[in-house]
Amino acid sequence: MLKKNDLAELGRQIAAVLRSRSDDLKALSKIAGLDSRCDFRGANLSGLNLAHEDLTDFDLSEADLTGTDLSGVNLSQANLTNAILIDANVEGANLTNAVIKGANFKGAKTNKCDS
Repeated sequence: MLKKNDLAELGRQIAAVLRSRSDDLKALSKIAGLDSRCDFRGANLSGLNLAHEDLTDFDLSEADLTGTDLSGVNLSQANLTNAILIDANVEGANLTNAVIKGANFKGAKTNKCDS
């Protein structure tokens, strides 16, 4: 159960994200105090437009990225272990040194991926 101080801090983080003019996942996660190396494990990011974002070193293991636009995304050194990328667009994505073991790319657009 969250304590009163924890709720107040959560409220401040949410307010900071809402005030931000950014739509960049990396920038918003920093504003919210999230750690991209662990706080996105198992996250539901389905259907988002993350095209051309820099997701270097993100841990997206077991994340649901169904139908997500990841075209041109930098996923170098990202962890996509057991991630669900069904019908995702990963065309032109940089997957250099990314871990993709067990990832489901069924129906995904994967043309021109760098690895």
